[in-house]
Amino acid sequence: MSSGLTILTPGGLAMASEEVFSLIDQCRVMATVCDQSAWRLRMVASMTEGVGTAATALRAAQDECEYLATSLHQLATEAAAQEAWRQRTLHSLRDRLLHTAVAGAAWSGSGKGDAWVASMTGHADGSSVPRSQLSGGVDESSVDDAAAILLGHNTALPAVSVTAVFVAGAVRPAQSMAERVARIPDTKNPIRVETYELSDGTTHAEVFIGGTHEWGVGSGETPFDLESNLKLVAGHTALSVVATTQALRQAGVKPGDSVTFTGHSQGGAVATTLAESGVYKTTGLVTVGSPTGTLPVRGDYPAVVIEHTNDLVPGLAGERLTTQATVVTRDSGHRRFDVVGAHSTDSYEHTASLIDRSSAPELSIVPRPLASSERGRVVVFSATRQLAQQPPG
Repeated sequence: MSSGLTILTPGGLAMASEEVFSLIDQCRVMATVCDQSAWRLRMVASMTEGVGTAATALRAAQDECEYLATSLHQLATEAAAQEAWRQRTLHSLRDRLLHTAVAGAAWSGSGKGDAWVASMTGHADGSSVPRSQLSGGVDESSVDDAAAILLGHNTALPAVSVTAVFVAGAVRPAQSMAERVARIPDTKNPIRVETYELSDGTTHAEVFIGGTHEWGVGSGETPFDLESNLKLVAGHTALSVVATTQALRQAGVKPGDSVTFTGHSQGGAVATTLAESGVYKTTGLVTVGSPTGTLPVRGDYPAVVIEHTNDLVPGLAGERLTTQATVVTRDSGHRRFDVVGAHSTDSYEHTASLIDRSSAPELSIVPRPLASSERGRVVVFSATRQLAQQPPG
């Protein structure tokens, strides 16, 4: 029975179903077996009648296996190119519409008209060519530009504080992808930090980050809100990133310590930002249902991006930039228009379990778990934005 998993390899070089990648691997294994067997038979061909014919047949079987593996991989390569074209086509019109929607507000706002022109041309005086183009020379404005215009530039961040709401010892490290996803905390207390003192004297941290708690734009107490989503997409400093950094510090994680990040929804965007920051020694990254298209992985560490094709949230970041992460997609199986179900961590935990059971070698590049015998300390944090005091009425 098919798992429904589709895999896009790092760099966007090949794309196919899990079954196709497994078949490619099996064909290559069989080609190697045929080659080795034929070589052994030829070693004794002079002593045993008819062995030479068998060796020749094995060589032919080897050629057939290699041809099938090469043909299937070529199809996967072509599928990846088609997906890249689809992404550009799908998001181009939406990006333009979003720019148009914010143009009026940007133009009438204090100094934001200049920001609008700059985003469209590259210079505030409009003298340059469009700042980004498709291969056909068509202006391609992006969602991150629009988000930046909506937010304005160089906005000072309010203060944020994190509070430990749960502390426990002797926690066992997650041993599977599904177990990682299951440990992502709820949005009310969105940051879970596990620390392990290793035998070599170093500290390793496993960080799990929840998603958006409120949909206001900087008006509520939580930093995990729509404003932080917009800032993450726009490439600005988001308060949810600041809060997670504070939680890491309070949990005893220092710059340079090894850290594996796991996040859902906005938490995945926060996880990617911190994994790519260079502050920590990133040893792995897993994101589920996250708007990380404009946050590509560049570092040399195992990274897996998991998305449901019927989950609206991953597409909110616009066209996916080329990433070194392995991207895994599937239909969640929820009813049409069941947006909540398709985006839920429970649904993504099931998809993660399918990845755990997969035989495709492309899915073996997952964050390596610590030994199950390790024991660590877990701290779960809430995060609060310090709202400005209203003047007395």
